[in-house]
Amino acid sequence: MADTMRKITRLQGAIEDRAVVGPRPDFDWIPLDRLRVNDQYQRQIGKRSITLIRALVRGFDWTHVRPATVTPTGDGNFEILDGQHLATAAATHGSIPAIPCFIVTTETAQQRAAAFVGLNRDRVAMTSLQIFYADLLAGDDVANAAQDGVTLAGGRVLRAPPPAGRYVIGDTVSPLAIRKVAKAKGKAGVRRIFRIAIDARRAPVGAVLISALARLLWTRTYHNPRPSDLAISSFLLSVDQASLELIARNRAKESGKPTMRILADAIYQGSLQQ
Repeated sequence: MADTMRKITRLQGAIEDRAVVGPRPDFDWIPLDRLRVNDQYQRQIGKRSITLIRALVRGFDWTHVRPATVTPTGDGNFEILDGQHLATAAATHGSIPAIPCFIVTTETAQQRAAAFVGLNRDRVAMTSLQIFYADLLAGDDVANAAQDGVTLAGGRVLRAPPPAGRYVIGDTVSPLAIRKVAKAKGKAGVRRIFRIAIDARRAPVGAVLISALARLLWTRTYHNPRPSDLAISSFLLSVDQASLELIARNRAKESGKPTMRILADAIYQGSLQQ
């Protein structure tokens, strides 16, 4: 019988930019009543989470469990950085008083939020909004510029889509599009786009519109003549939001061009007539 067991060996070739290894985490079984969840950046227990937790409870098996990652809060309790589902499943099961935990040391809320992002960023279950708010708490410059720009304009980056789609003018759930603008143009650029969208009474301010406005405002394609912000918002105010974006999506399918480019073209032509 062939030997299928393989030793761990190092990769070939030097890696020059190796990280500095910090303090080694401790390991312990921590009682559930000493575990805490920080709602500033942790995800809520939604429908998908409930389904996962129920499945964990029904088929609980320690061979399928990874330890949670926690950090001391200074009062004898521990903040969960990764493992909320495991802890909730254990509490729901009723016969599991403690769970295995890696205990890492953090000094600030920013460090804890950054650790949460590092542990969860590549997981499908973590949404762009959850990453955005964790980045805010971790002090990410681009995320803060994005948030500041939206706030200065009078808008809001929501933590999740509202029930029944009840958006208020200036609301957005498109952090990736905002971050892209903030990275290129700073909070002033984000504020400018959201000021136009709010003057046009857009609710919500979606990713396609954000990208289209960024293209319209700052690429050379539309510089001669470049429509004023007032002309842009006046045109947008004169047309139905859903209809305009639906037309742009349909034309994008027909032409193979990005929807935001088609929308930018339409806004440009309409703005010149204001």
